[in-house]
Amino acid sequence: MVCKILNTIDRIIGYIVVFLFALSVVVLFYQVVLRYAFSASNIWAEELSTFSIVWMCSLGCALAFRRYKHITITTISDMIPWKIRRYIDIASYLLIIVFLAYAFFSSFPLIKAQWNVYTTGFRVRQGFLYTCIPVSAVFMVISIMECICDKIKNFNVEPGKVVAKDGD
Repeated sequence: MVCKILNTIDRIIGYIVVFLFALSVVVLFYQVVLRYAFSASNIWAEELSTFSIVWMCSLGCALAFRRYKHITITTISDMIPWKIRRYIDIASYLLIIVFLAYAFFSSFPLIKAQWNVYTTGFRVRQGFLYTCIPVSAVFMVISIMECICDKIKNFNVEPGKVVAKDGD
């Protein structure tokens, strides 16, 4: 049941990320054509691409964690026996949760400070850009909690014998 809900949320976030990527490509292409063909520019195009790229990257982090596609440097951890590495993996996930909790709670003063500031082109609240921090932090914590559960569930299974999740 929980896995179905998480898969649905994952799929929705994936569609949003793909849409934001396509939107930023189209808007940036429009801006480039406008500048070189007509020697003009629109400030809203820059703002829209900035908003879409920031939100795309923030939401994409949660997808990367849930799918184990985040960047990891394993030079040192590959030298450690896999049973000990499980403890280190879980500890690192817990440290990431602590960092995300700090980012979550620290973002609200920033959002509040920028909420009454409007962008130049769109006239959208600047604080909306910064709301990606707590939103993505929540999704990342959910994803990391699932990763921790997977690590605990497969605690005594060698790394090469772990069964991949659905959708991988």
